[in-house]
Amino acid sequence: MKTSYKFFGLLSLLLLLICCSSIRDEQFKYKFFKNYPKEVINSNWNQFYKDDITASLDATKNLFSLRMDGYGSIYPGDDTILSGITNRDFSGNQKMVDQCDITFYKLFRDKDEKIGKNVERIKDVNRHAFYETLLRHSAAGSIDSFTITWDAHFIKEYTRKLNETLRARNKKKVVFFIHGYNVPYSLATIQCMEFIKLAKQNGVAVEEYLFVPVYWPSNDMKNHELDSGKLNTFNHRNYRNGRRFGYYSNRAYYSALTLRQIITKISPEVSVRIFSHSLGATLATTTLIDTKAKFQHPRRGSKSGPITDDLEKIMKLYPPPGREIKVFMNVPAIPGENTFTDLEAAYGKNYWFYVGFNPEDEMVSKRGIPSKIYKQGSTTLGCDYRFESSDKGEVERTRLLVSNEKLLPGHFIAARVGVQRDHDIFTYYEQRGFIEMMKTFFDVAEK
Repeated sequence: MKTSYKFFGLLSLLLLLICCSSIRDEQFKYKFFKNYPKEVINSNWNQFYKDDITASLDATKNLFSLRMDGYGSIYPGDDTILSGITNRDFSGNQKMVDQCDITFYKLFRDKDEKIGKNVERIKDVNRHAFYETLLRHSAAGSIDSFTITWDAHFIKEYTRKLNETLRARNKKKVVFFIHGYNVPYSLATIQCMEFIKLAKQNGVAVEEYLFVPVYWPSNDMKNHELDSGKLNTFNHRNYRNGRRFGYYSNRAYYSALTLRQIITKISPEVSVRIFSHSLGATLATTTLIDTKAKFQHPRRGSKSGPITDDLEKIMKLYPPPGREIKVFMNVPAIPGENTFTDLEAAYGKNYWFYVGFNPEDEMVSKRGIPSKIYKQGSTTLGCDYRFESSDKGEVERTRLLVSNEKLLPGHFIAARVGVQRDHDIFTYYEQRGFIEMMKTFFDVAEK
């Protein structure tokens, strides 16, 4: 009996130490939040990007947001059509089996009365007719015809405004910042803004760049207690949240195929860089690679169904950008070889990849994560899987795969960017390895 008491006493002490360590980690993160208005953070802690909050948070005018729905469709520049629409209207009750979830198509279809009233208020004749057409497509039950019509209009409109902004602000460089899994809107904005601050502190001439935070629906099951004495931004560690990882991966694919169209249309004299964290690497790599090998089902060896067929069809319509692009993927939650095996040499000659890995990161290594939670999907590149074995780790195997034939020599650069277990991007902002890789990515010369 005494042995049992001792055992449970030691177990309780261990759990208490783990809890205290986690709280301490959360408290250190408070400094990243304290200078932003709490009401803006709280009211936008979701995946409905109705209002462009970057305008109220970025005084330097260094941001130009890209907001997309679950099908990769861009938010309208004029938010009149979304007047009165709430996060509940947009997100609804996600069943994780319907590709129409969290899309404008489903919003127009299910909330046609609200949308119809907003259309009636639009005075511009051409825009009024445009939205009337979209209402007809949604009523007919055709997501394809709806999306083709929507994207043809808004991708063109967004790209025009982006190029105009680059010229007006005299920017010759653009950085697309892609957040990871389970990052609500306001949190993604703060992550981007703190990334810019960190870059400036470490010698990057941030005033030369236009930063584009890329918002894609990635889940919002994360706490947001933001009082200095009780900071809590932990993920909801439950079965439902873990299951959604694969579901939201598909959202990243759709968003990537929109991003590749935008990058292709950016003025050729503008240099392009992409930064991603965690699952954002799916979006980053699919922007540049037709990642078909990843679509193979790991158990059945077969394609994953209608969504895969749909993605492959879109990939054929919009090939990867044939221009020079540099990509920094921080602890990418993707496989290495299965991703880069589809990289075509014709495009690869224009690309640089900077891979930051961390074998201790509990999310990508899946160490210490309860069963059934966050264990879906391969994340081997981010943890350099098998780096300690006699066999080569995932990073080195991927580098050998792409060397010379798919990428030019020296165009695949990898380094360890952290030693901590916490996967949160703010913990990487404190890591020397991450800062050094960021400086390399931005071509900051050592003094």
